[in-house]
Amino acid sequence: MKRIILFAVLTVTVLRGQPRTLILADISRSESARARDSRAEQQRVLAALPDTAWCALYTVGGQVKLQFQGVLDPAHRAEVLRQVQSEQFSQPNTALGEAIQEALAAVARSAGPNRIVLFTDGQARSVPSSPY
Repeated sequence: MKRIILFAVLTVTVLRGQPRTLILADISRSESARARDSRAEQQRVLAALPDTAWCALYTVGGQVKLQFQGVLDPAHRAEVLRQVQSEQFSQPNTALGEAIQEALAAVARSAGPNRIVLFTDGQARSVPSSPY
């Protein structure tokens, strides 16, 4: 069986300021089958960012939760890598619409190049009260 890793990169460019990378990590049960691959790819993206890069990590289950935001100096990089390793893929829902909306709102408030990296299997199972 061939394994497919699905992730998307949305680049939103504004004219000035510090580059920002927002990582949205699906932690739903449907994603649990590829949890190891998802964690490895998140770590690869984080490792490629310079120590001066600003980054935010959001987990996406039934709710969108901000796990980390800040500059990836060595101490903070270790913190965000621990967050990635501790992700529990147990949420019954995936609020992908809400996650994308929150990430777009965050980049709209910033000046500079922005990158949104989404790790998901693409199965959006929003909570019943969700508009998505």
